[in-house]
Amino acid sequence: METWCGSRSGQLMSEMHELIEAAVQDNAAWCRFVSFELNHVPVIDVHGGVLFRGNVPAFYPNFVSTSAGAAKRSEGALVNTLGELHLPPGFGIKDSYANLDLSHFGYHRVIEAQWIALEMRKRVFDSTHQDFTTPWVTSPVELEAWLTAARLSCFDTNQFFSSAVDSSRVSFLSVKNDGYVIAGAVFTKFSEAIGVSNVFSTSPDVPIWSLIIQAGQERFGSATLVDWESGDALDEARRAGVICLQPLRVWVNSSASP
Repeated sequence: METWCGSRSGQLMSEMHELIEAAVQDNAAWCRFVSFELNHVPVIDVHGGVLFRGNVPAFYPNFVSTSAGAAKRSEGALVNTLGELHLPPGFGIKDSYANLDLSHFGYHRVIEAQWIALEMRKRVFDSTHQDFTTPWVTSPVELEAWLTAARLSCFDTNQFFSSAVDSSRVSFLSVKNDGYVIAGAVFTKFSEAIGVSNVFSTSPDVPIWSLIIQAGQERFGSATLVDWESGDALDEARRAGVICLQPLRVWVNSSASP
């Protein structure tokens, strides 16, 4: 797998580290926004990451590591803290640096992924993409259609539009065909890079990452996109030109709280 780690150039390694940190911080901020700002789950910064002290929306973690060293040193304390919350089985931990070993604490790995990045530059896009339109969500009704297509129900649409975060920080991209939402992504600006998350497509015929890059370039210029993906979604992102930065993992608790 191609990564930026293949070069020993000090400058390149430094740039890669900055991108990884931007991706981690942006993603953690997005999780905080969804779980805390929109769903009022109490949150604390502890054990080298962001910890949510209650039931979070589906597909969102109860802990996101934001410091590789501090999280590694706090594995046991993290597990104890989460155990004290008596969360239902199945809650998750996003191991942003893929350096935790939680297997002996009753957790198992469910996702092996990669942080990815792409510097958007002027490029010629495939004319076949003209079958799709890529409007940005601007109303609760449009956001409801986006969430329905994505099969998500992580927050109230009216609450999102009344939140303190304006559209320059969080933007929802819809991909439409014949007026229907068939794919999409979230763009966030919580760090030096532009974060992309919740990428989805209801059809294998949608060139989702090419459309993400095109729409991102039109809205944000030559900024750098960062995200994480795994499996087939990662393969598609790489075909569109993204570069892998570093692994991450998602751990899920599979035992009941005492």
